[in-house]
Amino acid sequence: MNRNFDTYNFSIIDKKFDISEELYIEQTAILELISDNKIVEKLELGYFSGNEIIDFAIKNNALKLNNCLLDNFPELEGDFPEVKLIECFIINPIKIEFSCRFPSPTNFSKSFFVSPEVDFSACHFKGSANFTDTFLKTEKVNFSYCRFNNGLSFKNALFTESIKDFEHIILETGEINFTNVDFGGGNITFQDSKFSEDRVLFTLTNFGDGFVDFTRVKFNGNDVFFERTNFGKGNSSFRSADFGNGTVDFRRSEFGEGEHNFMHTNFGNGNIKFVSSVFDHGKITFRLAEFGNGDIDFHYSKFGNTDIFFERTKFNNGSLDFRGVELLKGKINFNHIEFGDGDFIFEGLEQAKGAFYLKNSVFGRGFINFEEARCKSVKFIIENVDFGYGSVSFRNSEFKDIILQGSQINSYFDFRVKSCEILDLSNTVIKDVLDLSPTDSGLNITTLYMQGVRLLGRIYLDWDRSSVKDLILRQEVSSYEKSEQFRVLKENYRNMGLYEYEDLAYVEFKRMQAKAKLETIKDQKFLKKIKALMLHWFELLIFDKMGHYATNPIRVLYSMGIVYLIFSFIFLFLEFLFPNNALILSSLFSPDSPEVMSNIAKAFYHSAITFLTIGYGDYYPVGAIRVLSAVEGFFGLFLMSYFTVAFVRKILR
Repeated sequence: MNRNFDTYNFSIIDKKFDISEELYIEQTAILELISDNKIVEKLELGYFSGNEIIDFAIKNNALKLNNCLLDNFPELEGDFPEVKLIECFIINPIKIEFSCRFPSPTNFSKSFFVSPEVDFSACHFKGSANFTDTFLKTEKVNFSYCRFNNGLSFKNALFTESIKDFEHIILETGEINFTNVDFGGGNITFQDSKFSEDRVLFTLTNFGDGFVDFTRVKFNGNDVFFERTNFGKGNSSFRSADFGNGTVDFRRSEFGEGEHNFMHTNFGNGNIKFVSSVFDHGKITFRLAEFGNGDIDFHYSKFGNTDIFFERTKFNNGSLDFRGVELLKGKINFNHIEFGDGDFIFEGLEQAKGAFYLKNSVFGRGFINFEEARCKSVKFIIENVDFGYGSVSFRNSEFKDIILQGSQINSYFDFRVKSCEILDLSNTVIKDVLDLSPTDSGLNITTLYMQGVRLLGRIYLDWDRSSVKDLILRQEVSSYEKSEQFRVLKENYRNMGLYEYEDLAYVEFKRMQAKAKLETIKDQKFLKKIKALMLHWFELLIFDKMGHYATNPIRVLYSMGIVYLIFSFIFLFLEFLFPNNALILSSLFSPDSPEVMSNIAKAFYHSAITFLTIGYGDYYPVGAIRVLSAVEGFFGLFLMSYFTVAFVRKILR
């Protein structure tokens, strides 16, 4: 019969109708199915009405009818040893009601139920129940509290927009089959139902745009299939459902704009497959759900403007696979999760906008993979996470910001990202290797935060190629916090034997430390400020500019040369300006002797002998030059010692 009809009419004619090779019926009905005021199909069917149906069943101790129109279908009560209504057109203007026990297999395949309500509630099907290819044109379908002893099939059934109530049904044995069912519109509920240990099939099912409710359903089966199922635009709930230990298959399914709730769901130890599924703009929550040792596979799925929540979710040893997932806009939130030894894979994730949260969670020994992620406008926030003992990789990924705060890194952590504006490692405990060594394209991080890092392992970070100095100086934090970060890097480079980088980090550490001291005097009294400023500029000149805090012996040599030249020119100019009170005289020759050096030679010679503290005595100062000679002698002694320290430090390492 044609399912595409809006209404119907029929007329009764007196004619015998052949049923099951016996002549039972004296009447025949001509049924017309009408759509858009046109007859789409015309059928000649056997005709029963009202109590005739009961009489027929009593007479034959069974209700076996094919190709019949059953008008004013009565309420059936009691036991019916055998019911087969195949390709029948069943009508009641008020309600089609069964209050029965069916001890034998029951077959309603290819039948049409036309009534405001179809009620099978609390029926007991001891044999198989077959509703394959049925059409239910009704406002409400009620199978609540039914018991099925040997399977239930609605394969290829079609419902109109109505309420579908399958709550509290019990399936003791056999599979439940809703393959290729079109539920039309309206709400569908299987709440609190219990299925057998056989398969559950909702493959290719179309749930329409109503609320789909599997709350607290116990599937118990080896396998549950929702493959290529369309959940429409309404909400769906699997809250507190128990899937047993079989495979749960949602591959290539479509979830519409509604919210999809897997809160408190127990997925058992089977594999969970959402491969290539499509989620529209609704929220998806796996809060407090529990996964066993099976793999959870979302790879190549697509999400619209969607928020995905895995809060307080427990993962045992299965892997979570989000490879190649596309997310238009929204949040991915993993908060207070326990992850076993399975892999945590987001390789090739594409998230256009939004945020990714990984907080207060513990991992085991699995591989945590964000390689090749394309999330240029996404902020990734990682807080208080123990990454366990599996390696972690962000190699060649792109994020707007990665905030890794208060977490613990116990094994190799590959942070060689392709691009990232801010990388924040604040208060992180690093027990193994954190790899920030640049790739061929360099390390494309704009700002790096490392304050509060506790370094028990190693950080691979190239000072020159990664422009580490600029990464830290760009931070909008205090000078003290910057100094602490340079100190951590200094210790890191020393432990790695990279003494050149250690010196560079040490210099920046001392500079930021000096600047931090200067920042603390802003609110002090004027005299204390002046004293602190003078001390600061003295340290800046002597310790920093002259020798980079004893890390650069060559710079100390340059400083020695500059000091020597400065004093030499001062001696020369003083003798020129004050010829009677600032003199350098010879102790061997009279002033007019041709053996006496010229004024230039005397100034440079005396300066060299004084600076190097040799003191031959053949030339000696007179007047104001005596004081300057003493000062130059001090500088010479100090800078030679400074050079010795810097030189020995370089050589011994």
